[in-house]
Amino acid sequence: MESGKAEAVALIELPAYCRRFLNACGARTVVLMNGPLGAGKTQFVKTCVKFLGGQMADSPTFSIINEYDTKTLHVSHVDLYRLEDPSDIESTGFWELFENEKGLIFIEWAERIPIDQIPIYWKKLSLDFDFLDQDNRRKITYSVL
Repeated sequence: MESGKAEAVALIELPAYCRRFLNACGARTVVLMNGPLGAGKTQFVKTCVKFLGGQMADSPTFSIINEYDTKTLHVSHVDLYRLEDPSDIESTGFWELFENEKGLIFIEWAERIPIDQIPIYWKKLSLDFDFLDQDNRRKITYSVL
């Protein structure tokens, strides 16, 4: 995958896109995801967890953090939508997620936390989602930070 490149991805193409994306990931990778409600962030994580051999993933909108063990990685799915203040994250156990040596962390609404506080030894990737057209395609822009 090429950093800074936007791709049009139909729902039916999402598994293939996730497979390619996961090749850029590995242990100690954090994926910062942004985009409007309904743009496909949660569906993307669900597809990635399924591809990695994990259990059925759910939206963490109310729990803030959901965690899944897969065949190769421990996946954490964080949804910061309901955060009112960046300091609210302190009570969620968020920072402890970075202690997992086989961790892959997906963060929805990542613009709500300062990325400079993410440990420097973690690979940082960005995915920006947006609606593309009425054919259920999304524009996904991938970047290495």
